[in-house]
Amino acid sequence: MYSNSTYHTLAIAGREVTVHTRTDYIDNRSRKKGRVFTSVPREMLDAVPRPSVDDFPHLDLPDIHTRRGEYPEVDKAWDRHNRALVKVWREWTTAALEQVFGEGKVHFSRKAGCACGCSPGFIASQVPWHTDVWVSVKE
Repeated sequence: MYSNSTYHTLAIAGREVTVHTRTDYIDNRSRKKGRVFTSVPREMLDAVPRPSVDDFPHLDLPDIHTRRGEYPEVDKAWDRHNRALVKVWREWTTAALEQVFGEGKVHFSRKAGCACGCSPGFIASQVPWHTDVWVSVKE
């Protein structure tokens, strides 16, 4: 047997949370720390305020989506928005991991799952090495 999978169903803050863990014993990446990938319902992410063109009437923006560095004020607004999203994911990640693995630290990484940045997630101290965890918060 080269890998081991487990599933946990938890109740956190009145919602059903599924935690799927997979330990890969023949992973080619040496010293791979535990990775956690979290998905939450869209409504939780939509509750985080997004920057809009109306927030910057003095800049005469054609669209709120601008190139990084072109408008530093807009960049800062998007940075605040992204930090708020990570905070939502972190709260659910921490709550689920505490019930399954105990207390520990998690830190966000844009390149947790892949070096290109396509799969952001958390690196968790309490998750065993070579173990990937998927936390899914149900609607």
